[in-house]
Amino acid sequence: MQAMMTKSAQEFIGITTFSALTNNKVITMVQLAFAWLLSKRSVSSVIAGATKVEQVKSNSEASGVELSNNDLEEIDKILPQTNKVGIGNLPRRIQNTP
Repeated sequence: MQAMMTKSAQEFIGITTFSALTNNKVITMVQLAFAWLLSKRSVSSVIAGATKVEQVKSNSEASGVELSNNDLEEIDKILPQTNKVGIGNLPRRIQNTP
């Protein structure tokens, strides 16, 4: 179904889904992204820049965010299903598939 939607419609659905996840868990979008990255076996740490103490604190709190299998499935449905480098879905994603 997503193949028939415009790119902007797909992006809106993605943002809406990410927003719902962050609202339900009372976390920021950055924390959701970090938690998703940290849920991957091949990712041992996430390096992020911060210019304020509040950002450092918020970023570090992402390590305590628990994403359920359903959360991860929802996120994976939104992300592009391609293995082309530079499109936001690197080949290592295949390695992270259970």
